[in-house]
Amino acid sequence: MSSAIKVAALGVLLAFVAGCRHKKQPILPRQTQAPVVTAAPPSSSPELPTVPAPEAPNVSEAKPEAPHPKPKHKRRKTTPTKTESPAETHTETIPAQAPAVPPSNSPIGQLSTGSDQAGAESRAETVELINSTEKGLDGLTRPLSTEEQETVTQIRAFLVKARGALTANDLDGAHTLATKARVLLDELTKE
Repeated sequence: MSSAIKVAALGVLLAFVAGCRHKKQPILPRQTQAPVVTAAPPSSSPELPTVPAPEAPNVSEAKPEAPHPKPKHKRRKTTPTKTESPAETHTETIPAQAPAVPPSNSPIGQLSTGSDQAGAESRAETVELINSTEKGLDGLTRPLSTEEQETVTQIRAFLVKARGALTANDLDGAHTLATKARVLLDELTKE
């Protein structure tokens, strides 16, 4: 009885193994190399020895019993091709241009210099925002949950960073940080 089971198992195994070999591997055409653009070598550099191109192996279909597994994804190496050598780059001179005044409809918005009258007003407004936010924090008398205590810690961190930005004359950054602190305080006092 055990020999009959062995024969049946061997037959099933052979059927599975034979059933998997019917799929043929497609033969891919050989890839050609991109043409190499060569520039004239500079007269001051020594000539480099030429390296012979590697020979492609002879591909034949005489050995179908040992196919190599094909990788699913091939990564291409992307190397930038240089058409000119460093000694030959941009021999023509570009005339120096005076710094142009940026157009009024700049895609990044209006840039501030920080030294004009509006800068002083912005500084005063930011200082007032920082002070009012601190007074609002000090005015909280109710017991706070752990999440609310973390929010208070974050508000104080924003205020410290805003003061640091003011000392570094970063008015926009200071105002942004003070505004973030104020928004968090408003959310905290709303609850």
